[in-house]
Amino acid sequence: MVQHQRADILEEALTALPPMYREILVLYHFEHRKYTEIAEILELPRGTVMNRIFRARKKLRDLYEQGGG
Repeated sequence: MVQHQRADILEEALTALPPMYREILVLYHFEHRKYTEIAEILELPRGTVMNRIFRARKKLRDLYEQGGG
C-alpha cells in the first residue's frame, strides 16, 4: 500500500513538471536514451541535455517531497 502511494505521488510530481523537464526525464529514465540520443531528438546541445536532466531531477524531488505538487 505504501509503495502504491509513493507511485501515485511520483506520478503527480512528474505530471506537475514543466513539459521540457518531463520530456527529458521520460527519455532518459523511462526510455533509457543516452545524452547524445536525447540531444539529437530534441535538437539541443549535449550540455543542455545534461543540465536539464539535473534540474528536472531537482524539481521532481522537490515536488515529490511536497506530496506530488
